[in-house]
Amino acid sequence: MQRSSSKIGAELIFLLIVALVAAISLYGGAALPSPVFERIGSGAFPFALGIATLALVAVKAAILVIGVRQRRFGEKPGGSDGPVLQWQRHGRALAMLVLTAAYLWILSQSLVDFRVSTSAYLFLSFCLLGGRLSIRKVLVMLAASVVLAVAMDFVFRHLFYVDL
Repeated sequence: MQRSSSKIGAELIFLLIVALVAAISLYGGAALPSPVFERIGSGAFPFALGIATLALVAVKAAILVIGVRQRRFGEKPGGSDGPVLQWQRHGRALAMLVLTAAYLWILSQSLVDFRVSTSAYLFLSFCLLGGRLSIRKVLVMLAASVVLAVAMDFVFRHLFYVDL
């Protein structure tokens, strides 16, 4: 799917607006008073949100640059998986919505430990969005899911003092 130059221009303007909002979030987080008795204060969330948003803006800008470069040099866009059909894209989005709703419901009911439910959610998300799956890919996704879930539990438990 080729993008027109006006669509790329609109995406760049949107990215600049999002980067401005992220900068405002960083400024607002830095302007809040520092905590006296806590490790992190009220400015931690706006600061983290601003950093994450700027990182996503950078990734999207890189994707736009790669797309323009491919179009400029006549390379075919897309990877080895080829183009994804429209119904597949919507089916995956719907499946992610259902998976996320089920994950949040399980967390809210405290049916399963946070590490186990998060590992399962991340693994199923990786499998759903990963495209073609090989045994090696599945093993890497499983290991990454477990490591990320344990790391998130550690950060929340020992840094934020929140027992999930």
